[in-house]
Amino acid sequence: MPFPKKHKNVVRLPNINAYPDFLSGVQDLQNHLKNGDISSDIHKKLYQDLIHRFMRTESFETPWFLREAVGISGRKLGDVFQNLKNPKDQITFDSFKAYPDNKMRFENMEEMLKEITNIEKKIPKLTQVNQPNKLQMAFGLAVFDSAEGKRGFIKFARDVQQVNNPGWWKNDAIPGYQPYFKTAKKVSSGFSPSSIFGKATNKSAAFTSEDVIKKINDRLGPEFSQPIAEIISKKVLPTFKDQKENETAIRDNFGEVFGPIALMSNAQGVTGPYKEAEKYLGQTFSSCKIFYPTQQTNPLTDSYLIASNGKEMGISSKGKKGANASINSLAKNIIQLKDNDPKNPLLKKYKFTVDVLSFLNEADYINGPVDLAEKIKLIDSSTAQEIKKLWQPRSEEKDIGKYPKLRKIYDLYTFDRGPDDVKFRLRFAILANIAKAVAEKVNGTKEFGEGALNFLNQSQIIQAYTQTKSNNNDVVVTEIRTIYPPNFQGTLVLNGGKNYYSTNAVGKIAFDFKPK
Repeated sequence: MPFPKKHKNVVRLPNINAYPDFLSGVQDLQNHLKNGDISSDIHKKLYQDLIHRFMRTESFETPWFLREAVGISGRKLGDVFQNLKNPKDQITFDSFKAYPDNKMRFENMEEMLKEITNIEKKIPKLTQVNQPNKLQMAFGLAVFDSAEGKRGFIKFARDVQQVNNPGWWKNDAIPGYQPYFKTAKKVSSGFSPSSIFGKATNKSAAFTSEDVIKKINDRLGPEFSQPIAEIISKKVLPTFKDQKENETAIRDNFGEVFGPIALMSNAQGVTGPYKEAEKYLGQTFSSCKIFYPTQQTNPLTDSYLIASNGKEMGISSKGKKGANASINSLAKNIIQLKDNDPKNPLLKKYKFTVDVLSFLNEADYINGPVDLAEKIKLIDSSTAQEIKKLWQPRSEEKDIGKYPKLRKIYDLYTFDRGPDDVKFRLRFAILANIAKAVAEKVNGTKEFGEGALNFLNQSQIIQAYTQTKSNNNDVVVTEIRTIYPPNFQGTLVLNGGKNYYSTNAVGKIAFDFKPK
């Protein structure tokens, strides 16, 4: 298979909207012109666009890039943050400021610590979000109002420009607190399994229904635990009082938590052939325990019903028609099929799919994409060894000019963050592009996607789709519609860009399921 070629005569223009301030944009455009990335005509056009972008009504106290930011620097006065362990403990946003306020960086650590000491005189309760290193000579200060008075949080940065960069300080990075304002409630309201049970769950300590209810009560309070308890006592789907603003989060996130309890209780409103799955388990759902795989990122299987005989039934809980999900257990399903039904015709018909998924499952996150690229002849063995040299030992190199043999891979895709970024490393960039190239080539074969979808529909999973409505200010769960055996309809693909970046690598090549 030939290596994917970069399209000729295509210029990826700098993104004017990505610049945090006018001077950064000017400098970057000049660098592109100097390097020959853009022509003088394109430079003039982009420079004009840059000027127009910054010709807008400004406020000295809160310039546009702070007002529009998605992180702490863009919060509005009065935005609420809630304690992760105690929902009744809430703090409200007051102000944000970058330090120093008259230059880009402090001259030294002593000068910066002196400024912090001055702040502590006014705000005694001051929390450091991170520990500064010798390169971090600036910080952002976020001030909140609490029942005990003003509270301050400090985060250190390279310089003031980084502090003022939109999204640099994320909304969920206030220690001990999570955002509780309306725009953040879907992802940060505490309704997901990981928020309720933590990220260290394991099957050996699976929960009973009562355990789940207690966890919900501890995390969210009786207004959420009581409706779940009534699923068991009254066999009805829950109604959550005065939670209209949280309807989407309840449907899409909290449904993953209470869905298994509804199936175990045989509650009214759970429709579909889900009871057929009890035949596989060899016992009733009501005698099972529940495991939530919160250590996985966006798993297709959001929970498992675990029988006393060790058999498991996965539950894929989605809101409405479902959403994209990462399929971390697909290779495991193939292994189980090999063990339980070695003569299954799918194993022979989709051998390429079996080989790819089995290989990626067994290899680590570095060797997986590199060795697979060699196996499907995207690269030769000498190129594979050249890539691995960047990792053995782990190179801090940023300059592709020192590795001419890897230039073709380096140029194949663009990076969100280039060599100017302090976290950029050549080893990450090359690995990211190899992962993307492998995914593109594998997904281009009809056999892979078709085979993967067939294997997915061979797995022991109940699809559960939660439906809700708002009644006055209440959220009513109207139905949990189930499908068994699974009948996933859509596209199943490798995603080489999900866990690999030019600044980091956080896991193996992922699998994405995109519903029709």
